[in-house]
Amino acid sequence: MSRRQLFVYHESKRVGILREDENALLHFTYDPDWNRDKEAFPLCLAMALRDESYGGKLVTSFFENLIPEGEQRRQIEQFAGLPQGDDAAYLERFGEDCAGAFSLSVHPTHSVPPDKAPEFHVPFKAIESSIAKGLPISTVLSQDGELLPFSLAGAQAKFPCRIHDGLIYLPGGKEPTTHIVKLPIRSGEKLLDSVENEYLSMRLAKLCGLNVPEVALVGDSIPLFVIERFDRQATLHEVHRIHTQDFCQALGRPSSEKYEKHGGPSFSECYVLLQNHSSDVARDLFALLDWIGFNLALGNNDSHAKNISLVLSRNGIRLAPFYDLICTALYPQYNAHFAFKIAEVTSWDKITRSRMDAFARQCGLRGNFVISRWLRLFDRMKVGFAELKHESTANKHLQKTVRKIGQELEKRISSLSKNLQNESY
Repeated sequence: MSRRQLFVYHESKRVGILREDENALLHFTYDPDWNRDKEAFPLCLAMALRDESYGGKLVTSFFENLIPEGEQRRQIEQFAGLPQGDDAAYLERFGEDCAGAFSLSVHPTHSVPPDKAPEFHVPFKAIESSIAKGLPISTVLSQDGELLPFSLAGAQAKFPCRIHDGLIYLPGGKEPTTHIVKLPIRSGEKLLDSVENEYLSMRLAKLCGLNVPEVALVGDSIPLFVIERFDRQATLHEVHRIHTQDFCQALGRPSSEKYEKHGGPSFSECYVLLQNHSSDVARDLFALLDWIGFNLALGNNDSHAKNISLVLSRNGIRLAPFYDLICTALYPQYNAHFAFKIAEVTSWDKITRSRMDAFARQCGLRGNFVISRWLRLFDRMKVGFAELKHESTANKHLQKTVRKIGQELEKRISSLSKNLQNESY
């Protein structure tokens, strides 16, 4: 007997039914019509299309990975009057606009609204007031006391929206959003420069050739980070949802296992997953190698398996643009160890040529190949940072942060380059 059931949709097509049994365990069954649809695709690689139901960890992992984590989730649950930790209850309330292609509803039929409801403007002052008071951003985004039905994964305060002329708008109806706004991370009573940090890190990635979405800073007294959604495709008249899955979802792992040290995927597992499923294997594997090298040199210790995704294009499955790039090494209160092990070590200054050889072998590669690729990447990062520093001179919010990132970058690239080219350590 089901305690609760939700219908999963891709646009107006019903994909399947998510059921919660009397023991609060989740089960998912694909709709027969979806299984027969020539354009159908599975929720994730770990849950292939089939007639039989799925249950247990696979189902929980996919749907739980659509939900915020930690304090962000607790605040929203408290504000909405939801039981804590109840995935089905959360998705019932906030599943209309999730990451990727799917939406969830209590209604057994679902249609795309024929007419767009008017968008409404969210003033910067209202957002800044909530930040200054330490209130959840949900308090600003509610209409007539009702929270908007969207869900974004992750531990950081953020919300989806649309951006017009640098201003923030929310859809009045159930139309998809096109951008995500991130707020500064709060550490105790202090706001960190995480917005400036992420903006600069993403710009650096763009300047040295990594595939990243367009980003911007908006706001008045408190800068806000804006990133264009790669899981949305805007046309002249409408916005379509694009199927994506992060690597935890693709491998059937919950968000609690996003770090390798917590039982999550290793880099070699992610590499093999991409090798087995990408429709452009060489290009995507090289990009993934650049991604991990970039994060090591940048000092992004939070580059875990939920921070890489697959996207479904017309030509098949591809590695999604990179996101959540930030120099966490600037904040001593955060973990100083890298999210992935590099031949059993997680400290960037312990990575040597011999360890790189072992790391490369786990991916079926030669150490010299990965090392030479990373050394070329480091050169591009140095050139890119010089350009980044120049373009940041006119923005007072960026000047201090760009100096700090530059110091960290110089230290890491110098040490990594030396260690990777020496035979001994």
